[in-house]
Amino acid sequence: MSRLTALVLISTITFNIATFALGAATLAEYLNQRSYLLGLVPKANIHDNAYIGAASYSICSSFLSALIFLIVLIIQVLRRTIAYRVLIVCSVVPSLIGFATAIALTIITATKVVSFGDSVGPRVTTYLDEAADSDGVPLEYRKDAVSIAAVVIAWVGWAFTVVGCALLLKSWRKKLVKQTSLGSQGEKAAWSEDGSEHGRA
Repeated sequence: MSRLTALVLISTITFNIATFALGAATLAEYLNQRSYLLGLVPKANIHDNAYIGAASYSICSSFLSALIFLIVLIIQVLRRTIAYRVLIVCSVVPSLIGFATAIALTIITATKVVSFGDSVGPRVTTYLDEAADSDGVPLEYRKDAVSIAAVVIAWVGWAFTVVGCALLLKSWRKKLVKQTSLGSQGEKAAWSEDGSEHGRA
């Protein structure tokens, strides 16, 4: 494995861990916000399931991606062999789930807000909005610094994942070509030692 591939894999693991941490932080923020606002107005219905679901998915997918690439990195360092198809799956799956994470966080952060539906009137809504701002976690996700950071890191992590996949597939393809060429050379050598080729000549 080349140094570039190793560096990209380590960076990919690092950014996936960062995505995991930011996902956990945002999830904790909005779960705490829900508890805080319900403490102020118990009858309010807090609608933030979309973001909580996206953050939960981000936590799971980034942890899985980091784990997969860590296993692949260890396998490459130890020079162990695994079925080519299994390695392809191990490289492609993280890029797909990473893209899903990034696009979901982007859309929800850009378009969604914490709302209360018809459970409270306009005055109570304004009061809860001000309370959320004073607590440091705004109702609009795009105004939350941690939410924006989670989106940015998710996209950077996905970019490194794609580059890592490309480098891994390229190196594995070279290895397969090399093994195939060595096998064909071995067959030619065996054919020559058998004497059949000389006999025909």
